[in-house]
Amino acid sequence: MVYNTNMDVNKRIEELRLQKGLSIYELTVKSDLSENTIYHWHKNKSKPSLNGIISVCKALEISVEEFFNPKTKDALTKRETELVELFSNCPVEEQDAILTILKTRKG
Repeated sequence: MVYNTNMDVNKRIEELRLQKGLSIYELTVKSDLSENTIYHWHKNKSKPSLNGIISVCKALEISVEEFFNPKTKDALTKRETELVELFSNCPVEEQDAILTILKTRKG
C-alpha cells in the first residue's frame, strides 16, 4: 500500500471532520483531546502526533490506513475490490508477475 506521506495532516483532519458533520468541539469530545489541541491544529499552529491522529481516527470511526490513504476499499468499484482481493491472495511471486505484465502494457 502506498501512503501519501506529503499530505497536509491538519487539512486531512479538517476534511474528514467536515465529512462527518462534526464541529471542532464535537471532535474534541469524541477524540478525548483538548479543545486547545484541536484548535491549534485547525489554525496550523501545530501538527498532531501519531497518538493524536489515532485518537482522531477513533473519533471519526476510520482506520489510520483510511486517514493516510483516502482511496480505501469502500471507495473502490466492485471490480477494483475484486481485483484487490484476488491480488492479495496471490503468492508474492505471482503478484510480481502480475505487476510486471501490467507495467509493460500500454494504454
